[in-house]
Amino acid sequence: MLGLWVAVEMPGLARSGQYGIEPWRAWVLAILTVLPLVGLLWRNRWPLGVFLAVFAMDLAACALLVTASTPNVVAGSFAGAVALYSVAKWRSPRVSWTCMLVQCTATAVFLAFVLFQEDTSFPVLIFVLASGTAAIYAGGAGVVLVGMAVRRERLHEEDLNAWAVDQRERAQLAERSRIAREMHDVVAHSLTVMITLADGAKVLSKSDPQKAAEVMGEVSKTGRSALADMRRVLGILKVDGEPAAARAPIAAREALAELVAGFRRAGVPVTLIHSGYSLPEDPAFVQTVFRIIQESLTNVLRYAKSASEVIVETHSDGEGVRVRVADNGLGVAPERSAQRRSRGEGLRTEPGQIPGTGNGLEGLRTRAHAFGGTLRAGPGPAQGWIVEAVFPPNFERRSS
Repeated sequence: MLGLWVAVEMPGLARSGQYGIEPWRAWVLAILTVLPLVGLLWRNRWPLGVFLAVFAMDLAACALLVTASTPNVVAGSFAGAVALYSVAKWRSPRVSWTCMLVQCTATAVFLAFVLFQEDTSFPVLIFVLASGTAAIYAGGAGVVLVGMAVRRERLHEEDLNAWAVDQRERAQLAERSRIAREMHDVVAHSLTVMITLADGAKVLSKSDPQKAAEVMGEVSKTGRSALADMRRVLGILKVDGEPAAARAPIAAREALAELVAGFRRAGVPVTLIHSGYSLPEDPAFVQTVFRIIQESLTNVLRYAKSASEVIVETHSDGEGVRVRVADNGLGVAPERSAQRRSRGEGLRTEPGQIPGTGNGLEGLRTRAHAFGGTLRAGPGPAQGWIVEAVFPPNFERRSS
């Protein structure tokens, strides 16, 4: 609008010679008035460059002015204020205040030059100059403060967006870790049992074909159960529009009894003992207890040689919940197996031995920690291996 006003008024001003301005000066002033307004179109892309260009054109316009007051005074002040605001919005406070001081100082000097050309008493001149200079600096400071406030809000919004992206990535990593733990438990347990049953069926295939067929039936049953578990674990990864995998709460006693029965069929002499109150009904907690016992019995099947007794104990009372799995075997602990494999020793496995990575116990510790519990795994007092998890009373599930 200012540019349109200048375009309409300046030709008449140039023809009339009003204010004693020569025609060519009027046209130059018109150009120097419109160009800063056009330059504001790029103020957000190059704020400092636009400010310097506008400031330079304002200085050139001031150089053409002596005592006359023209539309350029208004237009130039507007363009300079917007350019200064853009600098404060996008650049650092130091740069913004420096630009403000330079611009306001130049404006104050021009004001003093104009005032000293007037035939005014010295006290009035000083008063007008002091008040005008104060108003110029106050206006410049106000423009900078408004721009800095907008910049602060913008940076705050960017920080919030960055925080949201970081939280989303952390949640994705946590969910991937949780799915990886679930998949490890399902695959490691099921494959270990299936391999053990298949080896037994191979031995019995010649001496007792009927028994071998029964064992292979257990292999098929274990595989189907593992497939169902994998579908439940991966059910949360379904795409919109796909049917969700069937999910149902786990009954603690039935699930543990079926788990123990499966290991017994695989040849592990397991005894399940429960004392005290019933286990909490929280499905997530029941799943944690189930996975701890499952991983521990899987390690017994993989590592505990000549184990004649495996005791699974669950105890619940006012002091919390305790889960303990102990065997009297002579095998290598999964953690030590992983250490040996890291040194290259674990590569020399015996026939039929299933190598391990040691990630299972770390996953169990993570599960226990999610409910405020602790998990200890180590050799027994005489022989064998003990895995014991202790959960406090009135536990609350923590984030992963």
